[in-house]
Amino acid sequence: RAFAAGLRPLLQARRLSALLLQFPFTFRDGADARERLRRLRDAFREFPLVVEVRHRSWAEADATAFLRAEEFSVANLDYPTSSDSFREPQAATGEPGYLRLHGRNAAEWFTRGAGRDARYDYLYDYDELDEIADRIGALSTRFRELVVVTNNHYRGQALANLAELAARAGGGERALPATLIGTYPRLAAVARPAGPQAAAGMRDAGLPGTTGSRRTTGAGRGGRGGQGSSRGSGEQRDLFDG
Repeated sequence: RAFAAGLRPLLQARRLSALLLQFPFTFRDGADARERLRRLRDAFREFPLVVEVRHRSWAEADATAFLRAEEFSVANLDYPTSSDSFREPQAATGEPGYLRLHGRNAAEWFTRGAGRDARYDYLYDYDELDEIADRIGALSTRFRELVVVTNNHYRGQALANLAELAARAGGGERALPATLIGTYPRLAAVARPAGPQAAAGMRDAGLPGTTGSRRTTGAGRGGRGGQGSSRGSGEQRDLFDG
């Protein structure tokens, strides 16, 4: 209850699109799993909930019907997969739409004992970004709002790829940390080094198919880069509007 109360001001101010409930591959459809999801839905009834599942059992018609009835949106994923992975290209059970890009580092993803940084150490190339942009366009026709999150966070790759995706939507040049551009020189084609007025240069980063204005965020901690996100809404917003 305290956690929900702390989030409520963000929801009321329309600064929170959804809460993400992320589960591992071992979380499979079944009576116990469904009961756990029902309890979470009851605890956060007022919030839009996105559930990230990774086992293919959740793609079965009965499981999809359950998630839709309980008003869960299912996260669409870009990540290394196996034959038993959840691999729906356009999952649509509720609002908002959600696409999460984890990278495609299959060698580390399936390595037992690989650390978090190793699994998410991946920079999407140009062809892959074009493919993802097409997927975003297709998904955006199925939702009123689509949230896109880049989670290939190691060494700021999430922010780098998010800027490149935004540029594909005609978002124009934006300001990025000079150290990030120095690490990934190809960003010079879509960005300029951030200066004292960097806030103005990072406004309105957009992705294809979303409506209204967009907000793009990304953050770094220490030697790691944070995940980035872009959302479309019917209201004018940007990263620095308080």
